[in-house]
Amino acid sequence: MKVLLFHGQVGDPTALADAYGHGGYILQRINSLMDMLAHLPTAAILVIYAPILAGIEVMRLAHSRDPHIPVALVYDGLDTAQRISALEAGADECFDAGVDPREARARVQLVLRRCGYQEEVRCGDILIRPFERELQIAGTRVHVPKRELSLLLTLASSPKRVWSRRELLERIWGPVNARDDRLVDVCVHHLRRTLRTVQANPVNIRSVRGKGYALQL
Repeated sequence: MKVLLFHGQVGDPTALADAYGHGGYILQRINSLMDMLAHLPTAAILVIYAPILAGIEVMRLAHSRDPHIPVALVYDGLDTAQRISALEAGADECFDAGVDPREARARVQLVLRRCGYQEEVRCGDILIRPFERELQIAGTRVHVPKRELSLLLTLASSPKRVWSRRELLERIWGPVNARDDRLVDVCVHHLRRTLRTVQANPVNIRSVRGKGYALQL
């Protein structure tokens, strides 16, 4: 599991980095916004080490690119008012950088559990490893773009459920883009076309008239 650690150029993140680097995580340390945005698609969680106001702005930028990425804000000498501001702004967790390394790891694990993090999802002959962006169908590895993989992952997580277009829009594209139902239809079309290239493909994305889509195995 990959932890993306953004360092805002103030303070020393070494102890925090060591807590994750030695805790069984894959740690990616970055200090530029461009690098952060480039690495977001492969990260399970973003940890921002920066003063709270600057950290909140970095978090908002990250959420504009990926509205579902869990975020923890970390800094030295946090007070209650700063922590409340961070949580109200949308942070999933906020804690002082001076905490015990075991607590730092435990807080990240707690966030991931709340967000339903799974290293892999299996549904019939489908195997999805979300953060490696890997899809296998009946043992065959299939390359699909990020949006299409997110769509299949959502459907496979609850294969008997009919997902409305609005639910899929908000879950995959985020609330900012949840206005155009055609985004879902186009994504389903491309995903179906990709899946048809797999021999003996057992996956069928079923259209439910007036309701949305469901995965049929």
